[in-house]
Amino acid sequence: MRAIYNELNNKDGKMDNLFVASRELFLGGKARFGPALVQAAWVHYTAPDTAAGLSNRADHLWAGLTYDVTPRFHAQSAIYTMKVGKGNWTSDHDGEGRGTMLALGGMYDLSKRTFLYANVAHVWNSANANFSVRPTAPGYGDPITGNSTTTLPGHGQTGAFAGIMHNF
Repeated sequence: MRAIYNELNNKDGKMDNLFVASRELFLGGKARFGPALVQAAWVHYTAPDTAAGLSNRADHLWAGLTYDVTPRFHAQSAIYTMKVGKGNWTSDHDGEGRGTMLALGGMYDLSKRTFLYANVAHVWNSANANFSVRPTAPGYGDPITGNSTTTLPGHGQTGAFAGIMHNF
């Protein structure tokens, strides 16, 4: 079990944007049942200094399952949902909406510290929501390419990731 409380202020000391400058409460846990690892969490965001008419709260829930098919190969699945409270959309604030993502993947251990991974995910958005497989804060674009990875409002998105990771 884990609980985390976090506050992030903007340069003016305010909490005025849910996913940029806000309060965050995380409650989560995990449990192992033989070869299966089950995880779940709830994150509540509030931004009390948000301008009137914009969303100032959101809830993110997720659950995941990792199943050890062999000692080296692990199948993974997860479902995530984000619900943003009432409020308008602007170029730098998410407005009211819901996005749900399903992800499936696998991981293969090359050693204790190095593994290969691959996953595919799809996001379904409500009429106004534009959440993506690779999220970025509204108005900031993709941190790697500088381009936006968000979808059009009400549209879904499918993405895949693959790579190798080494833990130092």
